[in-house]
Amino acid sequence: MPAPQTRRQKEFEARIKEMGAELAKRFGMTRRRFFKTAGGMAAAFVAMNEVYAKSGEPFFRVEKDEHRDLELAQARADGLKGQFIMDMHTHFLREGTPIRAFVAQREAVGKAGWNPALAGKRRPSRT
Repeated sequence: MPAPQTRRQKEFEARIKEMGAELAKRFGMTRRRFFKTAGGMAAAFVAMNEVYAKSGEPFFRVEKDEHRDLELAQARADGLKGQFIMDMHTHFLREGTPIRAFVAQREAVGKAGWNPALAGKRRPSRT
């Protein structure tokens, strides 16, 4: 079961729903369709900045009114679409973990040479 939403998560959800409904109506589309546009992505960044920014310093760079101008939002998205983004995180595997898929992925990374430290490492044993 997921943990209950925090106050800030609830605030973000309310803001993005309200913003999405208002802007979708303005553009003559459903809220779902709006959120599939670059303007919808910009709206999500604006809402997150409003809720989570610290000392007025935003987490996400969004041009002024980018979420309110679909052409501006799409032009900015087109200008950024060639950048390389790597989504990285770590999974800690205890000895004897029953999560075999992660173990197999770890072994594949070692065999492929992507992480030489994993090459030839034994799979954690089940205890």
